[in-house]
Amino acid sequence: MELTLWNESALGSDFQVGQVAFLKKARVTEFNQQKSLGSPAQLDLNPDHPDAFPLMSSFQQFQATNPLPVPVKTSSGTSSKVKTIEECRQEDLNLAPAGTPAGGVEKTVHRHSVVVTLTQLPTDRPPYYSACPQQVESNPGRANAPATRTCNKKTSQGSDGRWTCGGGHVVDCPDFRYMFRLNILDHTDQIEANLYDDVAKQLLQISAKEYMPLFEAWQSSGEKARQLQEIHQRMEWKKCVISLRSQKEMWQENERLRYSIESAHVIDFSKSGRNMLADVVASIED
Repeated sequence: MELTLWNESALGSDFQVGQVAFLKKARVTEFNQQKSLGSPAQLDLNPDHPDAFPLMSSFQQFQATNPLPVPVKTSSGTSSKVKTIEECRQEDLNLAPAGTPAGGVEKTVHRHSVVVTLTQLPTDRPPYYSACPQQVESNPGRANAPATRTCNKKTSQGSDGRWTCGGGHVVDCPDFRYMFRLNILDHTDQIEANLYDDVAKQLLQISAKEYMPLFEAWQSSGEKARQLQEIHQRMEWKKCVISLRSQKEMWQENERLRYSIESAHVIDFSKSGRNMLADVVASIED
C-alpha cells in the first residue's frame, strides 16, 4: 500500500527502509481498485509499542529469505528506478486517456525518474507569462490544503493600464511565472516537456519577475544579452535527474502524450565521482 505524506511530515530525514511506522488518523482512498493512505495526523517511526517489535522481527526474517528489491539510487539521491526516454515512451503507450472513469485497471498518469540533458530555452517568445496574484479560496477537498492560494491565471492588460485574468480579477500589477516547453534528450530518444515556475526558478536561480526585464531588454535592443546568457547557462545542456509526468490527452481530435517535468536536479559530477569512489573502496574493504 502506498503512503503519501504532505507538508511538514514529508520533510523528515529519519526515514529508513525497515522502520516500523505508527500512523494515526490516516486518510484511506481508493483508485483503480487500489487503496492508499495519506495525510496522517500523527506519524511515529519505530514507536515504543508491543506491536512494533514482532512486526520488525517479521520484516527482518522476510528480508533474510526473500529480500525486497533495492531501488536504483542516482547521484542526486533519487531512490526510484531510473529509466531511459525510450522506456518511458513504451510504458506510456499503455496509458488510458485523461478523464477515463475511475475504477478501471489502466493508469491515466505515469511518473518516471530519468537522467536527461536539458537543451536550450526558447528565445523567440517569453518563457513566462503574466499571472494573476489575487488570493482565492483553496481546494477544500484536499487534505491539509491551505485556506487560500494564488489565482495564477493568465492576465491581459486593458486600455486603463490595469490587468484582468480569466477569473475576472482586476489588479494593478501582475506577477510573472515561468511556463515553457523544452526539448530533453538522452542516448535513446528526445521528447518535448513542459517546465513550470517552481522547477524553472530552481534551475535558473532567478524568479520570472526578475528574469522578465532582462528578456525584454535583450529582445528590444540586445542589451543584457550577456547577463541573460549566463542565466541560461545555469541549466542549458546540463545533465539532470528529473521526475517526468506523462499523461495522454486529446488535442484537435488527436490523441497525444503530454510530458511535464515535476522536479529536476543538476548532477554534480565531482560529488557523484567521489560517491562512486567511496563505494568502490568500501566494496574492496569488505
